[in-house]
Amino acid sequence: MLSNQFAFYLWLTLSVGVAFWVGRTKGKEMILGVGMAMAFLGASWFEIEFLGTPINVRIATAIVLLTAFCFHSGRKFFITVTALDVLITAILVWHIVVDVSKGAEFFGTACQAYGEWMLPYATGRYAIVSRRSLSDLAPWFATVGLLIALLAIFECFAASNVWSSVVSQIDDEVTIGDQIRYGYFHRASGNVRHPIFLAVILMLLLPWQIARIETLKSEARSLVQGFLSLATATIGIFATVSRGPLLFLAMSIGFVITIQSRLARFVLIPAGLIACFLLWNNFEASLRYFNQGIEKTNNKRIVQLDESSEPIIQSGTRNRLTVLKLYAPIIMKGGMTGYGTAASEGFPPANIPGLPSDPKARNQVAIIDNSYLNVGLRLGLVGLSLFVGILLVAIAQAASFARRASTYLYPCEKLSCLTFSAILFGVSLEMTSVYLDPDFSFLLLFTIGIVSAFTSVSTVNSIE
Repeated sequence: MLSNQFAFYLWLTLSVGVAFWVGRTKGKEMILGVGMAMAFLGASWFEIEFLGTPINVRIATAIVLLTAFCFHSGRKFFITVTALDVLITAILVWHIVVDVSKGAEFFGTACQAYGEWMLPYATGRYAIVSRRSLSDLAPWFATVGLLIALLAIFECFAASNVWSSVVSQIDDEVTIGDQIRYGYFHRASGNVRHPIFLAVILMLLLPWQIARIETLKSEARSLVQGFLSLATATIGIFATVSRGPLLFLAMSIGFVITIQSRLARFVLIPAGLIACFLLWNNFEASLRYFNQGIEKTNNKRIVQLDESSEPIIQSGTRNRLTVLKLYAPIIMKGGMTGYGTAASEGFPPANIPGLPSDPKARNQVAIIDNSYLNVGLRLGLVGLSLFVGILLVAIAQAASFARRASTYLYPCEKLSCLTFSAILFGVSLEMTSVYLDPDFSFLLLFTIGIVSAFTSVSTVNSIE
């Protein structure tokens, strides 16, 4: 068994080595995308610490390959500027402004903000540099998604994590809790630290399966393989035994159908509104049904947030509602700038006013399972608005570009773009039930960068 540090250097060497080999044989434009595909196959706990900051394989690979990109294709950085470029830059600058105004040191804050927002976005943004980039990279990312899914399915039934048991032991940075659900299925966490993180990763890799299928139009045997790969990648999400991702994946499918069909809009939108109304009016019964076979009676506990409030039943699912009730007013009190990274670090946050005074109650609502609350606490209402804006623009941009996809991304066509849009929609909903963790946020911003690159490729006839 390797140490995490040795596994880091080994996988970084593998990712960069394969990237440059493919670049030499297939073209330098492939280097960044192939290297990142290999990096996403590594485990998130393959990392080292540099100046007190954990650096995993994905971050290190992105730094190395973006530096190489500057040398061989640096002139392409500012050929076009997209709306997402502006929004990512804005949240990067706002992050620096907020934390420095709260007393943080400028240089370290700037490096942290760049690594968190711009670095993953830029790797996706410049992985797509020509009309054929999406189709050329699709086999790599589709294969990575397939391998992760296969090992997740194995883990679900064998209760053995291959990355942790074969390469390097997973750390204890994230607590998973009960790993057996429905009396038999082991929750797969794959190459990240939590099953929900893995589900989000597999969701974000699904569009590459569609892109791969669209490149195999006339090859019957390859098409069968492509659809089997898509089915396996989807089953991998089931292997996490996480209810939220499955629900939001279904909503992603409905989102695509709604965009594509006017009849579906007349049927699905009213049906969705009726379902929300019925859910709201039968909330407790719906929650009990949703938790059936998952949460045990001894997992429930009584929490009283303060002396004036009524005691509430707390459990894994109810925690999502409790933290929203608790932290949303705190975010409003934080105003435009919020509380900064240092004050909002940790579970419970290190120095946020308005938390329960009772340490026991505070610890019972410590995990803020909502990415939007995380951003709102750190960066205030402005940062939260920018974050939501980035997601909405990416969803809309991918959907609107679908009409032109066959012209600018051939042999990939509109279904690839619609799938990127739908999956970002589903993940945006899923983030209401999971905190914003680097294990999946890097791939999220990378995917948003891919979507931004569509506009760049279409703006210029060719940037090869």
